[in-house]
Amino acid sequence: MMVMQMLKRFPKCYWIWNHRYWCLAQLQNDNEANWKFELGIVLKLLELDSRNYHGWHYRRYVIENMENVARARAEGDKGKQVLAELQIDLMDFQYTTEKINKNLSNFSAWHNRANLIPKIFDELAKIHDSEALERYSEILKIFESPTTLIKHDLDLLKTGIYMDAEDSSIWKYMHWLVSEDLFVKDLEQREEFKPVISQLLKDVEELNALEKEDSANDSDSAWCLKTMVMLKALLLRGNEVSALDEVKAHLERLIELDPLRKGHYKDQLAGEAPLF
Repeated sequence: MMVMQMLKRFPKCYWIWNHRYWCLAQLQNDNEANWKFELGIVLKLLELDSRNYHGWHYRRYVIENMENVARARAEGDKGKQVLAELQIDLMDFQYTTEKINKNLSNFSAWHNRANLIPKIFDELAKIHDSEALERYSEILKIFESPTTLIKHDLDLLKTGIYMDAEDSSIWKYMHWLVSEDLFVKDLEQREEFKPVISQLLKDVEELNALEKEDSANDSDSAWCLKTMVMLKALLLRGNEVSALDEVKAHLERLIELDPLRKGHYKDQLAGEAPLF
């Protein structure tokens, strides 16, 4: 009770969170930790501040222990272990999606989503009986294939970047999405890589043009330019060499717009740092 009262007053204090970790570790040693109760507590705390990094970190800790308990209850049955873990991960993905839908500017939610997606795809590949997953049927439609998921999430991200073109959490998740091998390989296998990346590039260029119009000094959006560099570099892998001069121009403009990172952009121009 004391720790909970302190967390309500100081929800971002490392030492209070660390003490709760310690308390749960002691209880777990005696198999007395109630992880479902802990999940309920952290849900309430994240309702107060959905972007609290400490709360999200603690939630991942609770989820991991819930999965440990579920695996132990499966008593060595690999199929039951994977199914139990998958059900927990789908629940976690559903929660993360709800938080993103309420507030797209939630770095912790996007980060958690990025961690969950490859794990869920890996678990789904090991599941042969999906009847136990019926309650997650809507989510599973998104996980039909990596291509289905990336298209779904890019639509969601497009809404986010048009709402706030300077929200780094949305752009960083986008950068992960288009460069992650899981999605790149599936898109290439379906011959959809170039169309998807080209359409995204078109959307980002359109947004940058709008940002320039709204700017008092006709200035580009730094995040738009960074993403245009990345997307054009991805297309260069498909021999779109005509984009190379444009990439160089974007990097030179970024040196002006973002002087704190000019060393990195210069390294990219010199070929000493990757473009994505």
